[in-house]
Amino acid sequence: MIYNQWGDKVFEAQGYTNDPQTAWRGRLNNEPGKDLPDGVYFYVFSTGTNEPPRKGFVEIYR
Repeated sequence: MIYNQWGDKVFEAQGYTNDPQTAWRGRLNNEPGKDLPDGVYFYVFSTGTNEPPRKGFVEIYR
């Protein structure tokens, strides 16, 4: 899951793949023509196991 600075979810995917067709491209819900503005976005990556989720941030600068 990826969130903006206000905590709004801007992208979510189930089941990780390294497929470029499904990877997040910095767009709202990955929809063409809906590029997100430059800024810092926060991610939460859960493996679905007993491990705690991994959290961090990514910056969009075009």
